[in-house]
Amino acid sequence: MSNKLNAAAMPVKVADLVAEIVKSLPAANPVYTIEGFCEAHHITKPLYYELKRAGLGPREMEVGRRRLITVEAAAEWRRARERRNGE
Repeated sequence: MSNKLNAAAMPVKVADLVAEIVKSLPAANPVYTIEGFCEAHHITKPLYYELKRAGLGPREMEVGRRRLITVEAAAEWRRARERRNGE
């Protein structure tokens, strides 16, 4: 017996509920705005800019006039902070 959900085998109401739940989940976003990065990492924007000035901020990419941070750059930044704190 499989534990996989099969929407076709579910009653219509349950399938609709599952679809609504799936639609309400946040989509994976491959980039952060600076504000989004700060929210996701529970830091303030002033702290972000202080870290950036000290050379301890994440890598940024420029797209037009916007500065964005990829999820990969955010992960590298977190690992670097972990290593620095683990010394």
